[in-house]
Amino acid sequence: MASINPSAAVFNVSGSPLPRWGSNLSAGSVFMAITLFCTLLSHIGEISFGGFTIRGWAWSIVLVAAMFFLLPHRFRNPVKCCCWIWIPWVAWMIEKTDFSNREAAQRFFIFITPLLTLLACSSFQQIDIAAIRRGIDRLAFGSIAIYLAAVVAAHSLLALATWYTIAGIAMTFTFLAVTESTDLRNAPPKTWVMLSIYYLVLLFTESRMPLLVLPAVAVFGYNGLSLRKKAVLGISVIALSLAGFYAGPVQQNIFHRGYGSLSELFSFDPDIVNTSGRLTAWPQFFAGIDDIWKGDGATSSAEFGYATFRGWTHTHNEYLRILFDYGIVGVILLAIPTLYLLVSLIRNAQRYRNNPQMRWLFAASINGLLAMLLLGVSGNVLMYIAYIGNLLFALIGCAYAAAQETR
Repeated sequence: MASINPSAAVFNVSGSPLPRWGSNLSAGSVFMAITLFCTLLSHIGEISFGGFTIRGWAWSIVLVAAMFFLLPHRFRNPVKCCCWIWIPWVAWMIEKTDFSNREAAQRFFIFITPLLTLLACSSFQQIDIAAIRRGIDRLAFGSIAIYLAAVVAAHSLLALATWYTIAGIAMTFTFLAVTESTDLRNAPPKTWVMLSIYYLVLLFTESRMPLLVLPAVAVFGYNGLSLRKKAVLGISVIALSLAGFYAGPVQQNIFHRGYGSLSELFSFDPDIVNTSGRLTAWPQFFAGIDDIWKGDGATSSAEFGYATFRGWTHTHNEYLRILFDYGIVGVILLAIPTLYLLVSLIRNAQRYRNNPQMRWLFAASINGLLAMLLLGVSGNVLMYIAYIGNLLFALIGCAYAAAQETR
C-alpha cells in the first residue's frame, strides 16, 4: 500500500492523491465551509436579526445551500442509502404535516435539512478530507472562544448569557469530542488536551446527557481500541462515575434534596431525582397520544406540551416526539434508514481500516450518529440541527462521496 502524505488534500483508496478538477476549491469544500460557519453562527443563536433568531438563519442557510448544490448535480450519482431509503419517512412526514400551519411547515423543513445535506454531500466529485479536519479544528477553537465570551458576559462558568444557547452548544461540543476520539490508540497529546477541554465545558455548563454520552461512545463507538482495552475503559468509566456520583456538586445537581443513593437514582422518582421535569412530563406526553399507530400530527406534541405544561413545547425526548407526532408507523419508517445507515457506516469503516484518512471520516460519522441517537433520549436533537445535525450529515455525505471516488 502506498504511503499517505497527511498534507495531501484528497485521497483514493490506495493512499495516492486524487486529481483536482476546476479550481483549488471544490464544491464539497465550499459546502462544508458553509456548514461549519453556520454551526459556529448558531452559537450566538438567541440574537434576533430580520425577525428571526440567528439559529433560525443558520439552519436555513444550510437548507438553501444544500438545494443550490443539488440542482447543478441533478442528483448525480447520490449514494443509494442517502436517497431512496429515506423516501418513506419523508413521505410520511408530508402526510402528517399541515403546511398551512407555519410551525408545522417549519418543523418539516428542519427535519429534512440534514437529509438534503447528506444527499448534496454524497453527490460531490471530490472531498478534501484534510480541509474538513482543519475546518472542524477551527470550529472547535471558535466554539471555545464563544463559550469564553459567554462566561465573561455572564460572570459565571455556566455561561448563562442571553445570546448563548447552552443546550445547543453542548451538542456541538459532544460532536467535537466524539470526532476527536476516532483513534485513541495513537492519539497525540493534542487529542487528550482537546477532549479534556470539551469535557470541562460540558461539566461547567451542567450538560448532563452529553457527559454520559461521551463515555458511552468511547466504550461502544469506533475508536480503534481492542475489545480488551474497551473492557478496561468501560470498567474505568464505571469506577470514575461511581466516585463522581458521590461528589457534593454532582449530588446537588441530581437530587432535589442535595443527596441520594444509587437505588434512589434508578428509581427515577421525579420527587427525588432532578431531571428538569422530564420524569413528570414524559408519562403525561405518552398518555396524551390519541392515535398511537399513526400519530397525532407534526406539531401535536408541541401543542400538547404548551397546553399541559404552560409553554413547554418540547418533549425533551425525540423518540417520544416521533411517537406522539408520527406514531409507531413513523418510528419504524425513521428507524429503518437510520439503522441501515449506521450498519453501512460500520461496514465502510472496516473496508477502509488501512486508510487513515478514510477511516477517520467513517469513524467520525459512526461516533457522531451514535452520539446523536443517545442525545435524543433527553434532548431536542432533531430540532437542534443547527448545532449538530447538519454538520454530522454533511460529514456522512462526504464520507460516501469520498468512498465513491476511491472506487
